[in-house]
Amino acid sequence: LYEAVADLIDNSISAKANKVCLNFNIQDLSRDYSGNVVISDNGHGIESSRLDEIIKINYQPDKNRHNDDLGVFGRWLKMPLKFFKKIMIFSKIKNRPINGRQFYLSNNKFKFSKIQEPPIEIKDRVDNIKFGTLIFLADPTERLYSASQIKDTKFYRFIMQKAKITKNHLSLIFHKYIENNYLKIIYNDNEEIPSISPIPRFIDFQEFGQERIPFKGSEINLNAYFFPISHDAESQIKDYMERSNKDDIDDFGGLYIYRGKRMI
Repeated sequence: LYEAVADLIDNSISAKANKVCLNFNIQDLSRDYSGNVVISDNGHGIESSRLDEIIKINYQPDKNRHNDDLGVFGRWLKMPLKFFKKIMIFSKIKNRPINGRQFYLSNNKFKFSKIQEPPIEIKDRVDNIKFGTLIFLADPTERLYSASQIKDTKFYRFIMQKAKITKNHLSLIFHKYIENNYLKIIYNDNEEIPSISPIPRFIDFQEFGQERIPFKGSEINLNAYFFPISHDAESQIKDYMERSNKDDIDDFGGLYIYRGKRMI
């Protein structure tokens, strides 16, 4: 699920959005597994004709788009469809009418159509869009949960754990966007997701230098770091571990690959 959400945010960044709102709306009615996820942004919106194209399951992004366009490599709707049977997209270009499309599973076949009126769960949000895109993921599939996963745990708690994992994932992979104020991600309308860098600034790390490798007309930059931890940073490390959902600072060791500012 966290990868599906990240893919959709890639497209928000490609649409020049600097704010993304992520809402997990879960109902726990006698373990009736229902709920939805809403992702909205303040990007430039999508043309109606283009919306008809990208809603198709076999949609292929334009290969001529800019190399920094994260959405080129996003799986767009294919990943969310693993977890939700219905996807609705509402998009509005400034000073133009809003357009809505839905993509859903019916009798084991994928279908898509225009939307005349948004569902009651998101009507207020859709009506308040001045420009940008809103994606509504509804009707969870069995891939999102199973009886063996949930057992005696209530569905609400199960999904909230998924939400926590998703927030931590977004904090890490979009940390350069967040810490440099290129992007704000707001969770459930009241929580700004912080950045979590694999190289904490409060640690006096040592850099071993940079190596540049030519690759297909561009280059790959390699940076190596060593973390000598002082006693003065112990309290900061403890707080950092709690926020990043890591058990030990050594858990951040490893290889991190970026495409532009986005960790992949």
